[in-house]
Amino acid sequence: MYLRPKLTTNVQSADDREQGTYAGFTDIRLSLQLRYEFTPRIAPYVEVGWGSLLGRTANEARHDGERTTNSYAVIGIRSLF
Repeated sequence: MYLRPKLTTNVQSADDREQGTYAGFTDIRLSLQLRYEFTPRIAPYVEVGWGSLLGRTANEARHDGERTTNSYAVIGIRSLF
């Protein structure tokens, strides 16, 4: 059994109004994946995570009525063939 934590963030050097992202840290994501390997080739997993927009990107999203945080859960099977 494996428990894998993951932290990711994105940083932009310039504003991109078309995409709705602005210079600086734009978002952050945290997740945990629990995986059980039946064999090295087959491994079912469950992953739960949370993400949030940051800084000016979050402020602009709030101003437009959009959500700035979300959470998710995924169930899957990793297979290597």
